[in-house]
Amino acid sequence: MNLFSVDGLDARAVEQELRDAHQVQVKYREVRHLSSMRVSPHIYMRESELDRFVDVLAEVVDNQSAGRS
Repeated sequence: MNLFSVDGLDARAVEQELRDAHQVQVKYREVRHLSSMRVSPHIYMRESELDRFVDVLAEVVDNQSAGRS
């Protein structure tokens, strides 16, 4: 399990775009002052599936960062 956020981006918006546009499931979490997403890769997850997650996350971050400019 990993809990992460991207500096300067709204974790809820990132979660929604991952889910709606790419069918990637992460869970938005808010704990005290930390707003983040949780991803839980399974031990049997293929490396290609994890690579896809990283690629899609990078695309979403780029899209949302560009929208802030």
